[in-house]
Amino acid sequence: MLNIQTMSTIKHLFSILMAVLVINMISSCKSDDSKPSNSTIAPLEANLDKLPVACDIIDEKTMLDILGIDATSLDISDGNKSGGSSSNTASCFYKWNDKVYDASGVLILVQRNPLPDELPDFVQATLNNKKYEGENSMNPNDPPKKYKDFEGLGFQAVYNEELGRYYFAKDVKYLYSIAFNYPVGQDKLNEYFKALSTAIMAKM
Repeated sequence: MLNIQTMSTIKHLFSILMAVLVINMISSCKSDDSKPSNSTIAPLEANLDKLPVACDIIDEKTMLDILGIDATSLDISDGNKSGGSSSNTASCFYKWNDKVYDASGVLILVQRNPLPDELPDFVQATLNNKKYEGENSMNPNDPPKKYKDFEGLGFQAVYNEELGRYYFAKDVKYLYSIAFNYPVGQDKLNEYFKALSTAIMAKM
């Protein structure tokens, strides 16, 4: 069981993360045409159908198998299970009680283009923005955190080691991100990300 203090810490950490993601999603819309696109995003028509339920993409057993953690179950929080045509973001947060680091969790976020007519290249522009402009933190005095390419996948992905955050996509339908709050080292986080993102792309 997660105690009240742990739950409060988790909610605080991920409420901050969600706020940062929303702020940066808006700023990403202002793409810089002078930057190379390096696009591997398939030019499909933007999907305006109902968003997938984020927690249905990776089920509890799959997450446990990939993480290989000493836990028999996860506390799973669906950010917006009802979805709906008016929603452009779906999220799922998986958390568990780690013996060493109690505020442990993984956030999966699915975004679709909020303005498909005005921003047909939203997905590619966002990935480029993460690489070339960086992601702003809640502290205005901190420099933007720039992302770099995650190589070796069959789809485009970028990541920032300091933030423990990854963005990826294979077409203009959805932009995905995975964020870890689990200090197990970069190699292990990369291993988790590769397995999770590959599983997500296989289903979507």
